[in-house]
Parts: sequence; C-alpha cells; structure tokens
Amino acid sequence: NEFINSGKDIHKHVASLFFNVPVDEVTKEQRQIAKDTVFGYQYLETEEAVAGKFNITVEEVRYRRQIIESQFPGLKPTIDRLVAESQPLSEDNPTGKGYAENIFGRRRRFPLIVKSNEEKAKKQGINAFIQPSGSDIAMLGGIRVHTSFDKSVVRPLLVVHDSITTQVPDDMLNENLYIPERIAALLEYTHFDSPVKFEVDCSIGKRWGHLEEYKLNTKIKDFYIERAKEAFKCSYI
Repeated sequence: NEFINSGKDIHKHVASLFFNVPVDEVTKEQRQIAKDTVFGYQYLETEEAVAGKFNITVEEVRYRRQIIESQFPGLKPTIDRLVAESQPLSEDNPTGKGYAENIFGRRRRFPLIVKSNEEKAKKQGINAFIQPSGSDIAMLGGIRVHTSFDKSVVRPLLVVHDSITTQVPDDMLNENLYIPERIAALLEYTHFDSPVKFEVDCSIGKRWGHLEEYKLNTKIKDFYIERAKEAFKCSYI
C-alpha cells in the first residue's frame, strides 16, 4: 500500500528487478513484460505458458515469480483466498462459498463447476473480485460527476472499465474554472475506507484518438476532494 500510495510506477519497479537496471532506464518493452508477467501470475498462468510467451526458460519464470512474491507478499494469499471462496463448500474447501464478491458486495455465482471448466472458473473467481470492483468504483465516480454539474457544463458520455469520457464546452475549460480538477476530485474521492489512493490521469482533446495529456493542479484537486467528502455522504455514491 505504501508503494502504491507513493505514486511510483509499480510495473517499472518490477521491471527494474527483472532486468537488473535502474528504474529510470527501464524501457517501454521491459515495463510491458513485467506487467504481463505479474498479471499472468495473478491469473494462474502456467510457468510453461509464460516461458513460451517471452521465449525464456521455466527457471527464469520461477525467478521472476520469486521477485513478485517477495515484493508483494500479500498477493498469493489473496489469490488463494479468492479461488477458495469462489469454489463450492466441501470438506477439502471449508471456506468455499460458491461465489465471488467484489468490495461492494456484488456477487458472481459459480454453480456449475466441473472438471472441464475448473481452471477457467478459478481465473474467473479471481477476476470477479478485481475487475468488478474497479468498474464499480469508476461507475460510482461517474454518478458523482453526473449529479454535480449542470449538463450544459459537463456531460458524462460513457464509462469503460476504469476510464470515464466526458464532454465539456471549449469555453468551460477556462483555467479559472478548474473543470478537469473538479472532475478528477469526484473520481478520486471514495466514500469507503480504502488503504490505497485512486490517482486519476486526465487527457483532453477535440475527438477520440486526438487526446493530449493534461497536467492536473494537485492543490486545487485536493481542495475539491475535501469538498466532495462533505457533499457526498450517501452510501451508494
């Protein structure tokens, strides 16, 4: 949690350990390899599959996974717990529930697990906590944006996974109005106690595919986060 809250790039950090290079010398390709390796570990990808994907030996895969486990000691216990809970209750699996549950209590049930789909069900049990949690956090942020602005000022268009697209008139992007910072504050604020911060990146453009990164004013954004804490106290937003 401390590492994530520091704002450092977690995938660059892992890549620097994989390839034994300083963080600021990690290439885009090395970062992507580290990211894919961590996700493969998270979703129970076999050592042989990872080795084939990156054209490395199984021993190298094991070495990299040892790095992952040493850097994130809570990851494997969490994966094991999510898999066990999503499986049926049995003598061998006393913590089984037959469903996976995200941080808001939304459930995905797994009523028909048989030998042929057991491995797939395990991966889905892990993902049914991770992706729906992120999706719900983004959706709730979108609701806050929707209810906080007049539609002639900010119009939320769509939410895709952990990103939100909004439409704002050109004349409303005046620096003195801080519209991007106000939107980011509504997305970063969470009504539940979270051990990690949700950092928001912002891009602005005339059309999709022509967006440019926008540097948010952190001081202004933090001010509006405090405002959001007072404005939104209802449990569902």
